[in-house]
Amino acid sequence: VDSFFAKNIFNIMIFSNSATPVKIESSDRRYSVFKCDTPIKNIIDTNILVEELKEESQEFLKMVKSLRYDESQATSLFESEERDVAKDGSLSGIESVANKLKMRQFNEIINDYPDAEEDIERIEHEIEKYKGYALTSSVSSLFEKILGGWQGKKVKGKLNIYFGMAKQRRLTGKGRPFWYKIIDERILSKTTRQEQDKEMQYL
Repeated sequence: VDSFFAKNIFNIMIFSNSATPVKIESSDRRYSVFKCDTPIKNIIDTNILVEELKEESQEFLKMVKSLRYDESQATSLFESEERDVAKDGSLSGIESVANKLKMRQFNEIINDYPDAEEDIERIEHEIEKYKGYALTSSVSSLFEKILGGWQGKKVKGKLNIYFGMAKQRRLTGKGRPFWYKIIDERILSKTTRQEQDKEMQYL
């Protein structure tokens, strides 16, 4: 079929309880983000809306087509405080990955970032072998793979925010490399923490 040009009139509206419902890059020109003080369920019956969409109701589509709108506004990007928050939060999907590492949710991270599977498995192995510690080089490599480019390099200096200051320890028998202690204190009992700290004194 010969190619042809068509006007792009596609728009999508997303409702979410999250402050960062989608990943928004700093240079993004696609998303306008707003906070609605009135819950959507107070305006329309969402169950009926979903059913209408499933059935592709002609009446529903006619109603949508009948809506009046300003084309210039519909195709313009609006700056807002909520958009800034979403952008900042997207830059640090880092925190989400860091928390999943601490909670040992390795498979979830692999599902989100399949290209980084090798890095994640390496960190999992180190955490298990060295009682909650992973090499800073392994963790940095993971975030560079996930974020890519300059953002990956930029975040390396901020990882201590999520894992605490890196510590220099002789755990591998090869010099004294730097390590992050990757653990969520909530999943360790007081006894486990005491035993772990005691063991680490002799490694």
